[in-house]
Amino acid sequence: MHLARVTGAVVSTQKSPSLIGKKLLL
Repeated sequence: MHLARVTGAVVSTQKSPSLIGKKLLL
Protein backbone atom coordinates (compact mmCIF):
# COMPACT_ATOMS: atom_id res chain seq x y z
CA MET A 1 0.00 0.00 0.00
CA HIS A 2 2.76 2.42 0.95
CA LEU A 3 4.63 1.61 -2.28
CA ALA A 4 1.55 2.53 -4.31
CA ARG A 5 1.28 5.81 -2.41
CA VAL A 6 4.95 6.61 -2.98
CA THR A 7 4.64 5.80 -6.69
CA GLY A 8 1.61 8.06 -6.99
CA ALA A 9 3.47 10.83 -5.19
CA VAL A 10 6.42 10.50 -7.56
CA VAL A 11 4.15 10.62 -10.60
CA SER A 12 2.32 13.68 -9.27
CA THR A 13 5.70 15.28 -8.50
CA GLN A 14 6.81 14.91 -12.11
CA LYS A 15 3.48 16.34 -13.29
CA SER A 16 3.37 19.29 -10.87
CA PRO A 17 6.53 19.81 -8.76
CA SER A 18 5.10 23.04 -7.36
CA LEU A 19 2.24 21.10 -5.72
CA ILE A 20 4.71 18.75 -4.04
CA GLY A 21 6.72 21.73 -2.79
CA LYS A 22 3.60 23.08 -1.10
CA LYS A 23 2.82 19.67 0.42
CA LEU A 24 6.39 19.42 1.75
CA LEU A 25 6.05 22.87 3.32
CA LEU A 26 2.83 21.79 5.02
